[in-house]
Amino acid sequence: NQYRFTYFAPFVEDDWKFNNRLSLNLGLRWDYRAVPFEESNNKMFWFDRANPGGGLCFADKALQTQSVPGLGGPIAPEGNGFYRYCGRNN
Repeated sequence: NQYRFTYFAPFVEDDWKFNNRLSLNLGLRWDYRAVPFEESNNKMFWFDRANPGGGLCFADKALQTQSVPGLGGPIAPEGNGFYRYCGRNN
């Protein structure tokens, strides 16, 4: 099956130079990824009505405490599990 989803990530950036020793470079990015759907029936595949957690997929406790290679910190420091797309909800 072919699945489609909407994704866009607008980004804005600006530089301010106050003097020879002080400059400011700021950027802001917002990522949006809609729930995928099947092209033929428009059925979502990330949603499970039988899941007591509401059907959305989040990282389990084991994945929330794993470290990121090269950074040494946990994948989700706040423990909310938003860094993983989907997993089995067993």
